[in-house]
Amino acid sequence: MWIGIGRYLSFVIPECFYRESRTCKSGPPIKTFGGDEYCLLALCVLVILFPIKLFAEDTSFQATVNSNKVSLQDVVELTLTVHGVKGDVPMINLPALDGFEARFVGPSTKLTIINGVTSNEHSFIYNLFPSKVGHFQIPSLSLTLDGQTYHTGPMDIEVTSPSAQPANPPGGNQTEETINDKVFMVASVSPQQVYVGQKTKLQIKVYVKDLSLQLAAAPSLIPNGFTADTSATMNKTKEIVNGMSYEALQFETNIYPTRAGDMMVGPLQVNGDLIYRTKQNDDFFGDLFATEQRRPIALHASAVPLHVLSLPSAPADFSGAVGPYDFKASVGPDGTVGAGPTAVKVGDPLTLHMSLTGRGRIKGVTLPAFVNSQFKIYDPQVKEDENSKTIEQVIIPTSQNITEVPAVSFSYFDPQEGQYRTMTQGPFPIKVLAQAPGQEFKAWGFVDKTKMAAEKPFVVKFDWVQKLATQALHRAKVTVRNWKFWVLISLAGLAWLSWKIWQKFQLRLANDQAFARRWRADSKAKGLFKQTRIYLQQNNPKEFYSCLHKTLNDYLADKMHLPPAGLTLHLVETRLKDISVDPAKLEIIKNLFDRCDLARFASARVSLDEMTGDFKKLEELIGYLSKILK
Repeated sequence: MWIGIGRYLSFVIPECFYRESRTCKSGPPIKTFGGDEYCLLALCVLVILFPIKLFAEDTSFQATVNSNKVSLQDVVELTLTVHGVKGDVPMINLPALDGFEARFVGPSTKLTIINGVTSNEHSFIYNLFPSKVGHFQIPSLSLTLDGQTYHTGPMDIEVTSPSAQPANPPGGNQTEETINDKVFMVASVSPQQVYVGQKTKLQIKVYVKDLSLQLAAAPSLIPNGFTADTSATMNKTKEIVNGMSYEALQFETNIYPTRAGDMMVGPLQVNGDLIYRTKQNDDFFGDLFATEQRRPIALHASAVPLHVLSLPSAPADFSGAVGPYDFKASVGPDGTVGAGPTAVKVGDPLTLHMSLTGRGRIKGVTLPAFVNSQFKIYDPQVKEDENSKTIEQVIIPTSQNITEVPAVSFSYFDPQEGQYRTMTQGPFPIKVLAQAPGQEFKAWGFVDKTKMAAEKPFVVKFDWVQKLATQALHRAKVTVRNWKFWVLISLAGLAWLSWKIWQKFQLRLANDQAFARRWRADSKAKGLFKQTRIYLQQNNPKEFYSCLHKTLNDYLADKMHLPPAGLTLHLVETRLKDISVDPAKLEIIKNLFDRCDLARFASARVSLDEMTGDFKKLEELIGYLSKILK
């Protein structure tokens, strides 16, 4: 139709310019239908209508990258763009690319309306993370639409090493530098031959060169045949490996074998992110406006061999201590021994102090237990850290015939000498004095209970205390029998439970973004409903459909936890079909989006009845989706 109109006007316009005005037999000259005014009108119609056909955008498929030369620490942004397609475009999947690891970022849609003609531009954005140095090519990609296949051209990309130091030294063998050459992890144990229970240092090093690495946590190790300290030391150094300078992040911890034989420590793993820059094609600003992208990476270290020797036959007081230790003990009123025997009375407390230090494993080692029937013994107080353990124990002599506190001994296995050693402290001389008459010592467990029961104990009676206790007990009984008390308790419990539920709900809103968006979607839609109704009452189609589009778009994005700006009809249909949404409702969604686009961009004329009908459809649709998208 447009071609016919164009051809007709192409004949009419030249003739209008050359046609002369005819003159009536009487009166002034009269311009005919082909006069200059009508020719000008025809020319305007030609200019308006012809671009619709002559300059309509053809369908095309192209691929672009943000840079053709990058380093190992740069990320390449690949954009696949489809022009001139009115409908939705299916997802474009990339093939395996040599030298790169691809990650899909998201789709992008650009809508253009010119003289009522709608044109869509669909883009699919990928991040390409280089995995090695060299020259690579992104092959030609194909896309089939409506039975016709479109192709992109191949693109060459050069990946260079970030450092100024050449990867291949002059005169050396040519090697291919990869990510594994830039970041890797190794583990080692020292010594490599130990006894069961002996402390062994486990060292883990993460080497990084020319890249930015952020670790999520310390390297993880699953114990198998050994136990390990719960903490580790960490420091950062610089080391030379194979003639190359690396930054090394070093972790050190201790492990303790629990069985003899040849065993493997590891393998080990640590998770983190490589920080890449999105390179910009701007020679003036350089990397000033470069953005960052994260690529998850898992580093692995091979298992380390460890030879574990069995312990020889142990003495009776051996408690599993392996390694060099120092054991000390003392007895006194404050845990120290004076120049002479410690003098105490029967029933006075003494403090037995024992300490253990060394380079073996302190945790789990048991110090000697003091047992003697001539002393009343209290439970010890134990203090422990990574390198020492101390015990303070109160002992009370029960007889003036006691002259010493017996010796205490501690046995351990010395891996350097390959034999057991026993350290003995004491005995500790003491002088026990008799108490004054009437102050004889009576310790629980040492007194004749039959004699105690026969004797009448001396009791001081506090009548006012007993009276207060009786009154309080009586009031408690009366209160418990009152139904109001139980109602109050129930209300308090219900209030506490409600507060805990509200607190947990608020915590989830703060930490779970998807849940928070779904929860607030309905209240947000109600607010937009009110504004949409106002534009409906004002009979303002453009603002009405803009608000209607925002209501439906934001509601779907919040319920499905998608970015509102990147929401497309194809993505909505895919998600809703997965949960078996009524096809009729999908058609309503599509129609509403189309009417919104026409009203907002093409300024289509819409009556008040049509706007009212679309508003009711939106209300019914939101009510239906609120039951489906939970």
